This record gives sequence, structure tokens and C-alpha cells, in this order.
Amino acid sequence: MKKEKPEVYMKGVVKVDMIKKFMQDNNLTRKEFAKLCRMSVSTLYRILDEKHNFDSIYLLYMAITMKVQIYQLVN
Repeated sequence: MKKEKPEVYMKGVVKVDMIKKFMQDNNLTRKEFAKLCRMSVSTLYRILDEKHNFDSIYLLYMAITMKVQIYQLVN
């Protein structure tokens, strides 16, 4: 019998609105932003959908791309 993992939601951890606003203000598609942040498009979708865990290194990559501090991207 398999043990089921509890589903962990990241809702409210990352300031998704800030990321989306940055993308909009800079006319970036999700694909373009993901490339700038050295992540796959699917990883970006996981972050923006707030439903799955992701590697915290991507917070650093997004902060560098957006020219903000990491703490500014999290609640």
C-alpha cells in the first residue's frame, strides 16, 4: 500500500501580483520572463499558480531579474 503525500499549497507565500505586474510593465511573456530567470516555463507556471512547491533558488533569479531584494517577493 502506497503512502500518499499530503498536498502542499504555496498560496500567499510569493507576491504573484508583483511578478505579473513586472512582466506586464516590461512587456514580457511568461516564456521570456522564465528564460530571463533561468527557469522552465512550467516552473514559472507552478510559482504563479501558487499550487506547488518550487526550488527557492528561483526566488533569487526572479529578484535579480526584477532588480529587487528577495524579501520583497515574499509575504
